[in-house]
This record gives sequence, C-alpha cells and structure tokens, in this order.
Amino acid sequence: MTESIGFLAAILTTFSFVPQAAHILRTRQTDGISLLMYAMFTVGIVTWLVYGLMIASLPVILSNIATLALAATILFLKTQAVIAARRPIPQPIAQGASVDGGPLARDFLAVICSLADSGHLFGLFGRLSDAAGHHAFRKMRSLTKART
Repeated sequence: MTESIGFLAAILTTFSFVPQAAHILRTRQTDGISLLMYAMFTVGIVTWLVYGLMIASLPVILSNIATLALAATILFLKTQAVIAARRPIPQPIAQGASVDGGPLARDFLAVICSLADSGHLFGLFGRLSDAAGHHAFRKMRSLTKART
C-alpha cells in the first residue's frame, strides 16, 4: 500500500510538470520562467534522485528520472535564451563608414609593429609560413603608417 501511494504521488507530480515542459518545448519561449529557479529545481531533482537511490525507492527514482529529463531540457533552453539575450546585436555598417576599428585598434597595431621591429615578438610572423608572415607584417605596417 505504501508503494502504491508513492507511485500515485510520483505520477501526479511528474505529470503535472509535463504541460509546462511541453509548452516550452513547443514554443521555445522561456521568458516567463526564472533561470535561478530552474537551476535550483534541477539540482533539487538530482538530490531527490540520489536520495531515492540511497533508500532504493522505485517511485522516487522513476519520478525523478522523468522530471530530471524535462527540467534539464527546460534549463538548457532557458540558459540558451539568457546567453542569446546578452549577446550584442550586430549593427549594419553604413555605406562608406570606416571599419578600421578606430584609434584604439591603430594604437594596438602600432604597439605590435614596434614590438616586431625590436624583436620582442620572437619571430611571431616567422612562425607563420614565411610568405604569409611577411605579408601580414607588411599589411600591419602599412595600416599604422597610413593612419598615423
């Protein structure tokens, strides 16, 4: 009788989670859920699973395996959405606009060229094939001289 109550509880709690999981999987919309909540929930499910294994309770083990599969999937989708939202949206470059990187990039190239001239880069360009290294060095040198 005790196992039957355990199985009933496992079925109800696991299947109550399915409509939310199905909706998120179908729409890929995770805006309404909290990343922290799902992370904590997933860790809690793993903890329940470990507990179920320790006490050898089949209802606890089976329900938490099923719930873990759903929760981990939703956590993965939510994490992807949060990362995507934090990525800067690339802006189109206006026609005729400069794409040289600005003064900071020119200063960086000047420092690299001066280090290469002084030998401190330890043959960085020589490690590339000789032709490619020579071409890259000439290109950087022309960029810094043309803009200074």
